[in-house]
Amino acid sequence: MAWQRTTKEVRPNTTTDFWECPDEDKVTIKEMLEDTGKSISFSVEISSDGLTKTKTRVFDSEASKNAFISSDFYVALEAKHAKHCTDNSTTKSKITDEEI
Repeated sequence: MAWQRTTKEVRPNTTTDFWECPDEDKVTIKEMLEDTGKSISFSVEISSDGLTKTKTRVFDSEASKNAFISSDFYVALEAKHAKHCTDNSTTKSKITDEEI
């Protein structure tokens, strides 16, 4: 069964940048997930007030999701995101992590 993971990032104002995954990491994500069929879809939505960014990724299985989020690559990527949040007073939270 497919697995959906949704996160949101909230920023204090619209002049504060949301986290943006570095281009070289986007390439790695594409190679690890999209090119292998482990990611079925990925979407990003910005709220109407511009303060909340919601990202949803659907994996082909819970096992694929677990392998990705436990990878050294993802752990390092999350550390970069956490630093951005600390430096810019934004917050990241998980909304869903469930079978669909």
